[in-house]
Parts: sequence; structure tokens; C-alpha cells
Amino acid sequence: MSRVAPAVFVDDASPAMCVEGGGTHSRAALHTAVDADGGFVADAGRCNPTTNLEAARESVEALWEQLAAKHGCARAETRLVLGCAGLVPEDVRAAFVGGFKGFRSVTPLSDGYVALVGAGGGQACGMIVAGTGCAGHRMRPDGTSLQRDGWGWIAGDRGSGAWIGLQALRHALTVRDGLLPEDELARVVLPELGADNAAIAGWFQDCEPVDVARFARHVFDRAAAGDELAEDILQRAAGHLRDLFRSLGCAPDEPLYMAGSIATALAERIGAGMETKPQAVKGKALEGCALVAFGKAPLEWPAA
Repeated sequence: MSRVAPAVFVDDASPAMCVEGGGTHSRAALHTAVDADGGFVADAGRCNPTTNLEAARESVEALWEQLAAKHGCARAETRLVLGCAGLVPEDVRAAFVGGFKGFRSVTPLSDGYVALVGAGGGQACGMIVAGTGCAGHRMRPDGTSLQRDGWGWIAGDRGSGAWIGLQALRHALTVRDGLLPEDELARVVLPELGADNAAIAGWFQDCEPVDVARFARHVFDRAAAGDELAEDILQRAAGHLRDLFRSLGCAPDEPLYMAGSIATALAERIGAGMETKPQAVKGKALEGCALVAFGKAPLEWPAA
């Protein structure tokens, strides 16, 4: 994916509820200015509208209820700035934004973009975010932005938690079908799928990316125990994330950042194959939301 957005900035100084929504959990803070500490941070569940639109809405509303109770803010006087996973499809984005009534305005941004802005302070840089899913973002010197991957777990999100989990699942089912000898990775994965074919088929019918990504923990555990297959999966994941950095085409003097649970866990493996070592950052997405909300960094989708 190579989306390039023209540099357009928000011009509104009213309070903003800044949201960081991911495939597993979400957070939010109320900002009254770009340099004002949001203070209290509300927490809620998963927030990926592409995966589950209703659950994502419920998480945002739960965040709002916490912030409103804490700050006594009025919905009509508050802007909603959503930095969430799963907002790339325009129809999903429109449906998600349209579900929030009564706010002064609603601005959608991707979770990767707000992390990029937060890490680089709105300046030129490159970043990958790898957790349940993954995407790469670049802020160019002229304020335009570019995204790579973020295609979702079925065909994209290479190197993400869902991708790692999927490799573990494929391996375990290959073992179950008798094409590979039984090993420790398969032994820990298969019991979680079910006792028979019907149960396993039912698991796959109902699974979501976060469910697949949970199996990544077994790969990390087995790799730490010296399992060569598990280590190979992690090395391939790290290679995909290095490729994602390269796809951004960052200039040599542009800093590189990475965030997300999987990027953090694979940091040493990722950096081993790169001349410019990416810096790990954490907790910057809400700051990125605030920078966009108060016009210090450009909108990702100006027409949204």
C-alpha cells in the first residue's frame, strides 16, 4: 500500500479526546492543547473496526464515559480524534466515524500514523508498528505521508503477531495430518484448537486476528528454549519487518522507529540486519494524536 496524503492541518483549538485503538486494547486522554499533559488515561478493550465494528465502537464509548466522568467534559464541546487500527478501508472508516453522534467533530487516523507522528514529533522519519498486525509509515520532509503493508492478516501484516501465530498454526496442523513428526511446538498449539476435526474447524471459522496472534507466544517460548523451528519463524518475521522498513524509502538521515509488542520482542533480530538501527518507542501514539488534533502535524486522510 502506498497511500500519499497532501499536507492539510486541523485548525481548531477546542478540547480533543485522543484515542489510541489497537487489535487488543485501547487508551484515550483528553487534551486541551498540544503541549498539555492529557493526565488521566482511560483504558478499554480492542478497537479494530475492520475486525469488529461494534466492539470497536463500544471501546471508544467506554473510553469516553471514563474521561467524561473524570473531567466533566461535554460531548458537544469535545472533538474525537481516533487513532485506530483497521481504518484503511474507506467504507469501514465512514461507518465507524458515522457511528459517533454528538461530538464537535470526529477525525479518523490510523494507529500507525499517530505512532509515527508521536515518535518523530511530526518531523520526517520512518516507523513500523508491529503487534497483532503491522504496518510501516513514513513522514516525508514536505509533510506528506506514506503507508506500506497493513493489508490485514489473511494476505499481509507480514512479521506481525498474527503472522507468527499463523505459522505456528500451519505447522501444528501439518503435524496433526501426519506430514511432519510431532514436536513441542505442535504439542502446545494443538490442544488450544480442540479435540477433534469439528472443533478445530469451528475454531478457524470463528477466529479473529487477535486469536491467531495469541499463538505467537508459543513461538517465542519455544525459541527461548532453543527450538530451531520456532527461531526460524522469528527470524523470518524479523526479515519481513526489515523489508517493511526498506519499503518506506527513508533518506539516510531520517530516523527510524518501531513500536508494538512484536517489534519490541524482535528488536534485536530486526536490528541485526540493518545499518541504521531503529529506535524502540512506547506510549507515543496519544502524543501523535494530540499533535494532529492541534494542527502541529498533518491529517492522514484530509478528505475524511
